[in-house]
Amino acid sequence: MNIEKIGKFIAENRKKVLLTQEELGHKLGVTGKTVSRWENGNYMPDLSLLIPLSQVLNITLNELLLGEKISQNDITKSEESLEATINYSTKTIKKKTKKIFLKIVISLIIIFFISFIGYKVYLLHKYDIYQIPEAQQLIDNFHNAQTINVKSKVLNDDEYLILDNIKIRNDFKNYSEVTITNNDPYIIKKWTYIDANSHNGLIISYSPYPFQNLFDAKGELISFNDSTLPKINNKDRISYLYSNNITNELDFFKFLTNKDNFKNNLFSRPENIRGSYAALLTAMIFANYQISFLKGDYEGYLFSDKTNNIIDLHILKNNLSYNFIFSGKDFSQAYVEELLNTIVIN
Repeated sequence: MNIEKIGKFIAENRKKVLLTQEELGHKLGVTGKTVSRWENGNYMPDLSLLIPLSQVLNITLNELLLGEKISQNDITKSEESLEATINYSTKTIKKKTKKIFLKIVISLIIIFFISFIGYKVYLLHKYDIYQIPEAQQLIDNFHNAQTINVKSKVLNDDEYLILDNIKIRNDFKNYSEVTITNNDPYIIKKWTYIDANSHNGLIISYSPYPFQNLFDAKGELISFNDSTLPKINNKDRISYLYSNNITNELDFFKFLTNKDNFKNNLFSRPENIRGSYAALLTAMIFANYQISFLKGDYEGYLFSDKTNNIIDLHILKNNLSYNFIFSGKDFSQAYVEELLNTIVIN
């Protein structure tokens, strides 16, 4: 089918019936510009307009499709024009089908994208750690963590308090050892000393390291008496820890020092959004603590709770976590840092 030839044939016969492009378009319900496109060979008239167009131009449908006058005996040309019409119609339908299919695909992509964004916005709002008032304080405390340089010094044996393989300068001669039932399954051994006069206390214990409760899927998560907070999945928390190469509590605490580690966005995976929330919520117990990290002769960390006059020291050695808890107003962090240098763990 020669569209340019048909276009010239339409223009020729339009002029014979003394019609302008606008007038012909008006009769057929289209614009003069559409007629101009036909005549220029840019477009073929819609199938529904072929018969009305041939009637207005006083030509047969076959002549219109062939683009020239034909005699009634010229059957071959007539068949060719009809065959060409069928082929053209088939191509037109295929093009329209492709366009419809493309529109459907684009629409589905847009719907999926909007749904994806909507779901991420929902997760980011639901698992926004800053809904918890203490969250900012916790993050700031870890971000501003100090470093304690440990340099061990050896004392005479009579100056030590010796407990198994642990030695510490014996500043606790006036303290009495108190027997307290150990209900923590993670603690291997524990000693408790109390000064009856000042009510200061010292608790020394050691546990397996890394502290498995951090990774125990059955472990109880820290939560708050706030029904507005979403429930958290312990598996999300554990998966998040391992995905960030966190294998012990020291890794976890150092991870908390970087504020950017808990900044999620629309590109964050859903499990990371939930996992980071769960991991940080677990650490909320430390929201009121100041933290310091040990370096030098010992590796570990120290928590200071000035509100409750508690200093919690952890030394990590021999795959064990040695814990020293100092309670009472007479224990300053400066004193504990100085005493730390006298601790010997064999």
